[in-house]
Amino acid sequence: MGLETIQSNDKSLPELVAGQITGLIADNEYKKGEKLPNEFQLAQSLNVGRGTIREAIKILVSKNIVEIRRGLGTFVAEKPGGRSVRSGIYKEQTKAYKRFAGNPQHDRAGDCSTCGRESNGQ
Repeated sequence: MGLETIQSNDKSLPELVAGQITGLIADNEYKKGEKLPNEFQLAQSLNVGRGTIREAIKILVSKNIVEIRRGLGTFVAEKPGGRSVRSGIYKEQTKAYKRFAGNPQHDRAGDCSTCGRESNGQ
């Protein structure tokens, strides 16, 4: 597929750029865990500004297609489009809270005289 100059469309420019990058990943031009070119290189290849690239990357991060590793660059996610680590942690915390809150022995501070669990003051 390769990178192509973007033509006008109904979608915003960052959405179009995000779509092209997603297409490159789907075509295996960028593989799982592989580093993407930097903003400047992508902007030159697509003939768009770096701000557009940044917005496109934000879209891809929100869809868990790429991940940003501070100081290292932007990489294709190991499980593109899959469940993000953050949502997995949230689910586990929610389950734990429901178990904890469902025990009538817990007082308002979260301390439990039955199971010995103490809150951390939060």
